[in-house]
Amino acid sequence: MPIIVTLKFNQISMLNTLPSAEVQQVYRDREGLMWLATRSGLCSYDGYQVKTYRTSVFSPNLFISNNIYCVAEDYSHNLWVGTDYGLYVYNKVSGRMNKINLPNDNTVSTLLVTRDNNVWIGTNVELCRYNPLTKTIREYNSKNRRNLPKSFSVKSLLQDTNGDLLFGTWSSGLYRISAKTDNVGLIRNSMLTIQPIHYTWIVMNVYGLAHGVADYIVCIIRET
Repeated sequence: MPIIVTLKFNQISMLNTLPSAEVQQVYRDREGLMWLATRSGLCSYDGYQVKTYRTSVFSPNLFISNNIYCVAEDYSHNLWVGTDYGLYVYNKVSGRMNKINLPNDNTVSTLLVTRDNNVWIGTNVELCRYNPLTKTIREYNSKNRRNLPKSFSVKSLLQDTNGDLLFGTWSSGLYRISAKTDNVGLIRNSMLTIQPIHYTWIVMNVYGLAHGVADYIVCIIRET
């Protein structure tokens, strides 16, 4: 594997017009449009101009909170938006933004649309699955899954080649949900984030290491 010694970055001056200097996620949709989740609104960038979606005097009821954490697109041209206070869905054809009523209007920190077009919603207290066809929500928490903790914060979601869902949590471990049985199983403790690049890359948050040792260790799980 080649080692990259230097990287050259070019600043996009148009992005200086973002409503916040803190961008929490960058997402590219199927039309090539870039979506930026910021602390003060959702932005789209087409390579020429930035358009901002946020609650203001001009659009007072767009979001309850302008703190946008994540976005994901489904196969019906809808953009799902996770905020500091609940979930929204934006229809890119009609231009309408609607709020989805979750069991709890908690922080939605990560989203994933799986191959069956279900929307998985990672919040700061539980995991949910939304079926757009039936408009139903299934919760995954300690009330219906005995091996899940009472409260856990989901930080990352990934669907593997078998169709199973992996979700990483903040200090509560990495879990797998079977696509065949819907059972939940713990893989490892103290997982923080996962990112797919050919292999499944997992960043572990390790506590109690000696001074001078890095706090994070990267593990690689090869899918079989």
